[in-house]
Amino acid sequence: LCALAVSGERPDTRQKHTPIARTKFSLGHSHPLYSIVITRSVQNRENIISVSNDGRLCVWDDHLLIEPKIELDLNFGREEITTSCIAVPTRDTSLLVLGSDEGYVYKARIHDDRPGIKSGLQSHQGPITTIAFHPADKQTPKEVADLYLTSSYDWTCKLWSNSIDKPLIVFEQAHDYVHDIQWSPIHPSLFAMIDGSGIITLWNLLEETEVPILTKQLSEYSLSRLRWSEDGKEICVGDATGKVFVYE
Repeated sequence: LCALAVSGERPDTRQKHTPIARTKFSLGHSHPLYSIVITRSVQNRENIISVSNDGRLCVWDDHLLIEPKIELDLNFGREEITTSCIAVPTRDTSLLVLGSDEGYVYKARIHDDRPGIKSGLQSHQGPITTIAFHPADKQTPKEVADLYLTSSYDWTCKLWSNSIDKPLIVFEQAHDYVHDIQWSPIHPSLFAMIDGSGIITLWNLLEETEVPILTKQLSEYSLSRLRWSEDGKEICVGDATGKVFVYE
């Protein structure tokens, strides 16, 4: 089930406490959804891309959630795949990069004449928890726009380029499973990482790649998700008990 809270042209939701639109149980996914991304479409509309852990991918129109526009059962060769996270490059919204429970990163095209997975690479020794592309703008050089980060249960994070099939840098300073990793929205070389020990670390690639510039214990419980504020001055972090920390 995929439910929509707001859309491109936001309707008035103040009088309702339920989603303004939702998919049907009989169409699209029949297994739990593991990841959703939203990409810009034509005429100020958006595509919602959802993936369930059975490898089913659906593309939805944000104005019409009755049925998916595209349905794909993702396979790599003869093997079915599981998916744990997905991401779309800022400048190439037809490319979809997927992380799997087996530690593989898959690259798929969803708008080709023959849509599906085009390549796969063993990237980690455990499930991949997050894939985060660099938040490039129109002025960002292609070499930077191609960068993305991956995090995993193998206690590592890795920096990759979309054009190279091996990691550029491996970050091995985590204290537990790495649950999330996100780029700063304003600083091109800064990113944050959280792990299962309750620690957040900040990295600045222009200053140091061996040691984080900041390490802080936020919780005695596992940290699960993090998000930056739009101005890049605050980080919001959630832990396994449901607490949310806002860090300046």
